Amino acid sequence: MHEENLKDAIFTSIFDDEDIYRRLYVPTVFHLRKNPQDQSRIKELVDNVTMKYCKKNNLEYDQMPNEMKKELEVDLYNEMIENENK
Repeated sequence: MHEENLKDAIFTSIFDDEDIYRRLYVPTVFHLRKNPQDQSRIKELVDNVTMKYCKKNNLEYDQMPNEMKKELEVDLYNEMIENENK
């Protein structure tokens, strides 16, 4: 799978899976509201979501490019900021 498509698929899976959204994404948003400088929670979120995506789709987590994960972190952070400003 192409790296950009993979990143988009993982990003979309966060919002399509109610359990992931409720248990992983929402707490990260609340944490970042209180601690805007703590970027480690977004990294944890990306790692956890990527692992779940890999398990669900029979992919190897170790083969996921670090560059893709960093881009996903940026996209998620931007999504959180956009929603805060609405």
